[in-house]
Amino acid sequence: MIKKPVAWSFSALSSFNTCPRKHYETKVIKTYPDEMGADGKWGNYVHQMLDKRIGEKQPLPADVAQYETLAAKFDRMTGEVFSERKITLNKDMEEVAWFAKDAWLRVILDISVLNGKKGFVGDWKTGKRKLDIDQLKLFAAVMFTVHPHLEEVQAGYIWLKDRKIDKEKFYRRDVPELWQHFAPQVQRLVRAHKEQKWPEKPSGLCRAWCPVITCEFNGRKP
Repeated sequence: MIKKPVAWSFSALSSFNTCPRKHYETKVIKTYPDEMGADGKWGNYVHQMLDKRIGEKQPLPADVAQYETLAAKFDRMTGEVFSERKITLNKDMEEVAWFAKDAWLRVILDISVLNGKKGFVGDWKTGKRKLDIDQLKLFAAVMFTVHPHLEEVQAGYIWLKDRKIDKEKFYRRDVPELWQHFAPQVQRLVRAHKEQKWPEKPSGLCRAWCPVITCEFNGRKP
């Protein structure tokens, strides 16, 4: 029996959907480290520098100075601007502490803006430009939940390499549908924890990239 809620995040759902076995081994019992590659480390560094630029008004260092134009847009925005904002909800949709015992959902909003009844939330992206609005749906749902006065939220991916922002607009009437979109995925994750069933899901990532070397599909197993 699960003594406390299974806390999830967008990255946890993505990890579980990619391969339940790998998610279990690297995120739940942590038998194997889920090592971050060079691209991931670069992305983390860029996020840190942009957080200091937006939140603390520190100049960007030379190796990321090319992103100043995008960062400066938020200096000119009307409203309250937040950088790297951590939000945790319990199952009653109440905001709680990040490590609260009843934590159910955790998100980090890279950049968010509150301006009256309108809000904006953006996610810095250092990788190749592609559009999958699932993460934007979650961001919008969270914004509406923690800010009951909001009537409209624009959520966007900020593609740093391309200097582009892909945005989707959501309205308060969309909130039930937004949460329902994630319900089946969360239920599958909770069921895996409850039943302790973590099946392998073979893909092109198995042979060279997966750290779970005891899996039969891993090409690097001894």
